[in-house]
Amino acid sequence: MKRKNVVGLVAVVAIVVIALFTGCIEEEAPVSTPTPGSTPTTVVTPGPSPSPSFTPIGWGTSGECICPNCGYTMPHEREVPCTEMTCPKCGAKMIRRSPKS
Repeated sequence: MKRKNVVGLVAVVAIVVIALFTGCIEEEAPVSTPTPGSTPTTVVTPGPSPSPSFTPIGWGTSGECICPNCGYTMPHEREVPCTEMTCPKCGAKMIRRSPKS
């Protein structure tokens, strides 16, 4: 090969290599450092989304507690489950009367 052709081929290869690697060189992103007196910003990373939880609705504040042994009824007290109350007549645990019955 003639010397002129070799020099031209080397020049073309050099240009192609430079063109290919031009986009591969990355610059470092500047790191912001807080200045004295500035408030630091907090970075919130998203975590797993909370799974839906079951919340019992209940029967509300009205209704009655009934004794399964003797049938004694008394009004339901707010925030006190009927199962925690005892019947004043026979001492058995009370149950909640369904509002539909």
